[in-house]
Amino acid sequence: MRDRRDDDFICKVAKMPEEIQELIEADFEYVCEKDDLLFFRKRK
Repeated sequence: MRDRRDDDFICKVAKMPEEIQELIEADFEYVCEKDDLLFFRKRK
């Protein structure tokens, strides 16, 4: 059985280059882009 903790993420959305840079520097990983917004996630 899968441990639920494996699915726990912090999710963030960014649009401006400065926001994107901050998330990357904070070890968030890029997930996808939609409507000019970039979605990132990081394990809790």
